[in-house]
Amino acid sequence: MRDFGRGHTNGDTVIFFPDLRTVHAGDLVIDGMPVIDYDNGGGALEFVTTLEKMLALDFDTVIPGHRSGDARRGAEAPRDSRAPYLSGAGLRPDASTAAMGSSNPAFRR
Repeated sequence: MRDFGRGHTNGDTVIFFPDLRTVHAGDLVIDGMPVIDYDNGGGALEFVTTLEKMLALDFDTVIPGHRSGDARRGAEAPRDSRAPYLSGAGLRPDASTAAMGSSNPAFRR
């Protein structure tokens, strides 16, 4: 079990099965747009970084939170679709949310 940081919640757990080259990603990987659970510490800015840490594992198959298993591309797609928005806005996915948190409740720590 690995905790790579905030994403869907403040501590999304990834379960890595190295012998099977498989990860269970939970709600980090779902169909459609990710659900950021801000009330439970999720973080939009950290979401991509957390996915990148998971993608550093050596796996071929991902088991997402709300659909059947998928090839590795199923885990890369959410990262690839969100990174341009964050970088285009001048934000780094690993940037601290503290600067925004004081005025915007959506960016709570």
